[in-house]
Amino acid sequence: MSDAKAATTIPGRQRGRTLPDPTSAQLTGFPPEATSVFESLLNLELQPVPALDRQVDRHLADLQEAHGRNEFLDLAMAWELAGASHRLLALSPTATEADQRLIQAAVLHFVLANDASPDTGWLLGLEDDAKVLQAVARHFDAR
Repeated sequence: MSDAKAATTIPGRQRGRTLPDPTSAQLTGFPPEATSVFESLLNLELQPVPALDRQVDRHLADLQEAHGRNEFLDLAMAWELAGASHRLLALSPTATEADQRLIQAAVLHFVLANDASPDTGWLLGLEDDAKVLQAVARHFDAR
């Protein structure tokens, strides 16, 4: 993989600094189907951690409500992903801006109901979210 492919440049605010490309070895296990959405999330303005924490909690509440309509929705996985999101967000205050963007993009990928696969639409709706959060968590664990 070329160096140009191995990193995604964030326009403007990053001023030449780069972030790991979701499909590169730096984010091992990243689901290719989530790349487009994730890259767009990397470009968003950084939000305060408490606001992101609230979004995670709201999404979990929405998933619990959806479970009443879709008994096949994996509620245990939803709880695990919410916990993983909160753990990543706890790293954010001391992280570099590039790492904060990775964390935010992973968390926002989880809270988006319709990302690579709709969270409530079918049995495996949270699988892409799990893979994204796991890949970003592994990125931080590898340090």
